[in-house]
Order: sequence, then C-alpha cells, then structure tokens
Amino acid sequence: MHTGAETRVLPGRPPPAFRTGQARRPRAGLGRRPGDDRRSDRLRRCPPRGSRSGRRLRGPRGRARGGRKARNGRLLVKAAQVSGVRHFVQSSVASLPEHLGFGDPGTGYSNEPYARVRLEIEETVRAAGFRHWTILQPAAFMENFAGTKARHMYPGMPSGRLDSTRPGDARVQHISVRDIAAFAVAAVDDPERFTRHSIELAAQALTMGEIAAALSAETGHPYTHRTLTLAEAQGAGMSPGVLHSQLWDSRIGYHAPLADDLEKQWGIRPITFSQWAREDRDAIPGPAAPAPCGHSTDAPKCLPRSAKERAEAVRRLRLRRDLPHQRPAP
Repeated sequence: MHTGAETRVLPGRPPPAFRTGQARRPRAGLGRRPGDDRRSDRLRRCPPRGSRSGRRLRGPRGRARGGRKARNGRLLVKAAQVSGVRHFVQSSVASLPEHLGFGDPGTGYSNEPYARVRLEIEETVRAAGFRHWTILQPAAFMENFAGTKARHMYPGMPSGRLDSTRPGDARVQHISVRDIAAFAVAAVDDPERFTRHSIELAAQALTMGEIAAALSAETGHPYTHRTLTLAEAQGAGMSPGVLHSQLWDSRIGYHAPLADDLEKQWGIRPITFSQWAREDRDAIPGPAAPAPCGHSTDAPKCLPRSAKERAEAVRRLRLRRDLPHQRPAP
C-alpha cells in the first residue's frame, strides 16, 4: 500500500477515499500470480463485496442465498491461502450476535441470515491459519446519507426530509468508510499490534435530529426528521430491509467503542459526522437551490462560463444526481 508493502485485494471495491483520489490507490492485485489460472478461476467465482448476490441474501428467502454467501467467503479465504497471504483483514459488521433472535418485527424481513453468514465467515477467517488476521466490525456508515444509498434508505432526502421509524431520542452509531480504510491500513502497517483482534468501530452515536442539524449546517439545505409509524413508512415506499434495520437500531442498536476509546486504544481518531458531511456535501441529496439567473442549478444553461468552473459544476451535478460523466459543452 502507501508503505510499499505487497498487498492483495481479494476482491472488492476500494474505499471512497481511494475511488475519488483523496488517498493513494493501493498497489494491489487479486491474489494471483502470472501464469496461475487456477487462482484466477477461484477468484472469478467470488463475487465482489457489495455485489448483487450479496445484497439479495437479505430477506425472507435469505437462508439459501446466505449459504451461497458463506460458500463464497470460504472460497475467498481459500484463494488468500493459496496466494500466500500472511495478513488477512476482513471487514464485517458490529454487534452481529445482537441481530440474532430479533426476527421479523412486522416488516416481512429478517436479518437472521445476514448475521449468521457473517458470523460464519468471521469464524472461517479465524480458523484459516493465517499468520495474522484482523476483523474490522463497523457500525452504520455515514455514507448511507450520500448518493444512491441515501435515496434508497431515506427517499425524502431530496426534499429535505429524513423520515424514519426511529424515535427522536434514539441514538445510532455511525462511522465513515474512510476510517474503516484507515484502520485497515494501520493493521497492514503494524500486523503484530493488530493481529488476532476483532475491532468494533464507531465514531459517534447521534439522534436523527442531530444528523439533520449537521446536514443542514454543512450543506446549506434545510433537513428535518419525522418519526413515522411502521404503516406510514411502508406507505411511503420504504423497503422492508430498511425498515427492519431502523427498528433494530431503535430497539437494540450498535454498542461499539466511540472515537475517544478508539483513539486511546489504537491511536486513530475517526472523523465526526459533521466533518464527513462537510467533505462529502456534494454527494448528499438535497433540494436544488435557485441559481442567480433564477433557474434551478440543475439546469445546464446555468453552468458557469469558464472551462474550470464548468468542469467543477458538472462534477457536483454528477455526484448529486448520479449521472454518468458527460463533458460540458463549450
């Protein structure tokens, strides 16, 4: 990675900090060496983390798909073993045992397969015989409030509404994926210190009102939160999986160490939600502000005139609306 250590990514998407160029992209491969087709074949059978097959295992029929996820996890660990990986860093989820037994609170959805398969993969990593292993267990992502993920989890965000089933006083732990990447880099840099540790990660525990206030302050768009009944949320089009996670947050929730404790033990202080919102404000959905000309800022005719200003405006629009890259007209 940035230290020059040989690192293999087996396989998955790099953190947003790498994808956006805010950090150096790790010099990594997919656990293969030239001329070894068998390793390549094994990895082709392992879907990337976050792939559709991984997402679909959530739901009433998740048990069968959960078996596929566990099998893919075993293949991934096997590929790492064959490739000679000495330090395996796994990104999992915080408070997995607390997901068990929650069942279906009227949403038509259960998190049991989701939790069981990830617990099984964690045990596979621990028992694989790697010289070093580290399991990172993050709480909810701050990035859930950005991009297409935000539109899925909080469909009212483009109108300034953070409606959810969470009560106003319910606190939910969050962490940025940048800090998950920071812990992964630290583990690779200092394997003896991080080896054989399962580390739960959270930066802050915030109410939805505090999140709305932070988003309003950092983006300049007003956001409000309203607690919905389950029936109201279902009527608003929220998916069963999102409703289930919100109810779990309210009734059980994550209990990971927060920023002060993480910094004291590991020397890494996660960023606050306000810091994240300030840095990622262009990707956070919100009401379009009127341009000086009176048109919506989404209108192409309102793009600035200089090439540099046009490129920056198009970049902001593309992040906000998730459009494919288009070169602005001169």
